Amino acid sequence: MTTISSADLYTSIASDFHTYQPKRRITIPQNRGTRPIDVPIPCSNGSLPLDFNGRIAQKCYTPLARAGVFERLNFDMGSTLLDWMEVYQPEVYREITESDRRSREHYGGHGTALLLASFNHTILPLQKILLPSSNGHPQFDMSDVETQVIWAKESFKRHFGREPEGAWLPETAVDDDVLKVLVKQGIKFIVLSQEQAEKIRPISTDGHENSWEDKSQAPYLDPSRPYKVNLDDGSSIAVFFRDEEVSNSFAFGKAGVFDSSERFIQRWYEGKNDDRKHNQIIIQALDTEALGEHNGNGEKVASGAINMLKDGQMANLAQFLEHNPPEWEAKIKQGTSWSCIGHGLGHWGANEHCTCEYPVGGNSQWRVDFRNTFNFARDRMHELFQELGSELFIDPKAAKNEYINVIDTEPSDRYVAVLDSFLDKHLKPGVSKHHWGNTAYKLLEMEKFIQLMYTSCAWYWSDPNRIEPYISQVYLHTALGLYKDITGEPSVENEVINMLSSLRNSPETVAIYKGIFNNIHKNSNVSPTAQLMMA
Repeated sequence: MTTISSADLYTSIASDFHTYQPKRRITIPQNRGTRPIDVPIPCSNGSLPLDFNGRIAQKCYTPLARAGVFERLNFDMGSTLLDWMEVYQPEVYREITESDRRSREHYGGHGTALLLASFNHTILPLQKILLPSSNGHPQFDMSDVETQVIWAKESFKRHFGREPEGAWLPETAVDDDVLKVLVKQGIKFIVLSQEQAEKIRPISTDGHENSWEDKSQAPYLDPSRPYKVNLDDGSSIAVFFRDEEVSNSFAFGKAGVFDSSERFIQRWYEGKNDDRKHNQIIIQALDTEALGEHNGNGEKVASGAINMLKDGQMANLAQFLEHNPPEWEAKIKQGTSWSCIGHGLGHWGANEHCTCEYPVGGNSQWRVDFRNTFNFARDRMHELFQELGSELFIDPKAAKNEYINVIDTEPSDRYVAVLDSFLDKHLKPGVSKHHWGNTAYKLLEMEKFIQLMYTSCAWYWSDPNRIEPYISQVYLHTALGLYKDITGEPSVENEVINMLSSLRNSPETVAIYKGIFNNIHKNSNVSPTAQLMMA
């Protein structure tokens, strides 16, 4: 097995174990003075879904937490999974959050937890809203991106008791506009794939600009060092790039990585290159679920490997960055991800030409129509929030971004008191909470479900009739139900149905989607909450 060199230069191994599961439950809003009802979302045929979270927790998260993996190596964990775990797996939740606290003792005050930079795993570059432009240059409303990052950050702070330093972007989907939002929220570094780099050059130390090297094609950049990305607003962020070959070995169980703990460690160190003249960090970045859920006894092999390694062999990304600031800068490919390098962000409905199908053979055209429908509904609902919210709230944008403090108390007996205190803070002077509080509450709940309906899983698989698109449809119709309840106007909902009637390549999805609404409409004399329960 390759060992650490005793020379001045050293090699460390590091990770970002990406840990995420979507919401499979819905908190149905009631009137302002009543806690929402929390229920599992049934499948389109009415049956309850399997307990995926519980199964994966048993096979993967629990043994890894108990073996100390989260204490010694970087990981990110989505807000929706942490929220579920806090309620349904409290012992595992405590072990994971305590792992981050204990890790700071190993790594000079730097925790192992990274921020998953979107509250419910949306593809952040696709949450930008194109604005009319008079100068021919595209301009974007970034408010939904900001909301996602802020909600994720505030949730992280509640769970881990500290500010995040680094972040993982869902699907590593990135562009410079998203990076600017992260920088404004205090994020110092992110992790991307090697293939997402466009070009690199040494950072000038003498005032003379070095020439850029094209790294857009193989062989890609050296992933064993951090890079600085300068943004056009004068800010910058550091980027670590995962070692593609090493990471994919573990993600897909190649090269015998799960044969033994010794082989697990050996394969990791095979990313080392003795010709490099800098301290090396070999980053393995993959879904945590690959360790146990997707690869047999992967959690046992990984746990054994981590406990065989000494502290000096493992690196914490934030600590490594502190002691090894970037000596090179990079430009990234705009609008790329680790799942769809060749087609931009087409996999999630950005275009019709993505062929990255899971399984192979699907058709991506339905994804485009699906997203266009969601965007149409979002824009109309945002218009209502801005118009009516400007009459009710001191600052509608601030109210939306701070609403995470209410969302985070949904399972708690404190919910009603927190919501009342929130409205006291954000309603304009002279706006009666007694008369307008319910409307303000519904506006904010509508905005919450707008965010939830863009969860990336809905577009990930080639089959549009899976439960993931169905769940996003439930969130969409919940948001539209709130819109209709506030305005009394069904036109947006009717237009959504018309748009989905022409959804390409997916007649089954049309039937399923329209079925949600039909079940509600045939009980039109029933309250929106009760209607939702029957969907």
